[in-house]
Formats: sequence, structure tokens, C-alpha cells
Amino acid sequence: MLPDHFGYQHIYSGLRSHLINEGVQDTKKITESIKRFFCQAYDADYEILCSGGMRSEYMVDVLVTSFNPKEIFQKKTLSLLPTAFRAHLAVESELGGTSASSAYGVMKNVGEDFVKLLLIQADRRVMIMTSLPYAHETGQHVERRIESLRQLYEHFPALDSGVLVMHIEGGQPNSTQVKVSIGEATIRGFLISEDGKSVHNL
Repeated sequence: MLPDHFGYQHIYSGLRSHLINEGVQDTKKITESIKRFFCQAYDADYEILCSGGMRSEYMVDVLVTSFNPKEIFQKKTLSLLPTAFRAHLAVESELGGTSASSAYGVMKNVGEDFVKLLLIQADRRVMIMTSLPYAHETGQHVERRIESLRQLYEHFPALDSGVLVMHIEGGQPNSTQVKVSIGEATIRGFLISEDGKSVHNL
């Protein structure tokens, strides 16, 4: 059984509070803030692989493991260094950017990152995303995007972890580039159930 600090509600509440308290609004800085949260939360007891500082990414944006996958063998003997191989948490973040300036473009990038989470062998999976509505879409476009992810998850029947999806409201106030907004009302949490049959609001 995983410790409570890997529980989805715990992660969602902690990350949401962290982002609101830091109050950054620039998309690049929000991404950095997300990575900083996971480093601060798990660095004392686990290996954290993500970009920034002296760290580097491995497979996904943030990977929390019981071992360092970049240090598997001893230099002289080639004996295995780790005694346990486990990925506790995998995180992907897709908040738009220059390559995603439309409803389809943003969701296409989200889908690609989401599939990474589904392919990786990890105990817990977290997707942090934004979305844009189509011009003709009225209301609840966020729920429709989450439903698309649920359907995608359902195509991986071997999975039983569920997925925490954190949605941060996005828009295009001054240009075609997506800009996300951090605030009490702009961050929402959704939990895709372990069997992929339902979505619960957090």
C-alpha cells in the first residue's frame, strides 16, 4: 500500500494551494512552480527526475521513484546499485504554448502527454492540463475534455491506478498563444476512476 502522501486528494489539495500561494501567472513559471512542488514534497525520501537546476527529465515531466534510473550499475563491477525498482508517481503537464494555439492543438498535445502516463509503469498518475473551447462550444467544454481522457484511459484495461487530472483555466486574451490563469476559481480537479468507468470531481 502506498503512503498517504501519494493519495490523489492529498496531491491535488497540496498542489492547488501551492500554485495559488505562489501566485505566478506566466505559463513557463507556472510549469516551474509545478515541478518545484513535487520536488519539495518528495525529495527527502525519493528520487525526483524533472528538468530544472541540477536535475533532468526522464520519460515524463516529473517522475518520483525509489531509485535513480540514471545510476543503475556500479562503475567498476557493473553490479546493480538499486535494491528496489519502483516508480511511485508520474506527472505530465501541458499548459499550451506556441505550438498549441487552438482547441484541437491544445487537446492534441494533452492527449500525447496523457498517453505517456498510461504507457509508463507507475503507481500513481497525474495530468495537469488546460483547454480551449471551440467557437461553437457552449458550456462544459472542460468536462468534455476530461471525458475524452477517461475514454482514452479505458482503452488501457490493464491499468488500475486511476488518474488525477488537474485542469487550469486557459484563454487567449492578447494573442493566439494560450495563457493560463491561477486562482481559486480557475483550478479544478477530476479523478478518473481506477476502472476508467467514471469521473469524480475533487
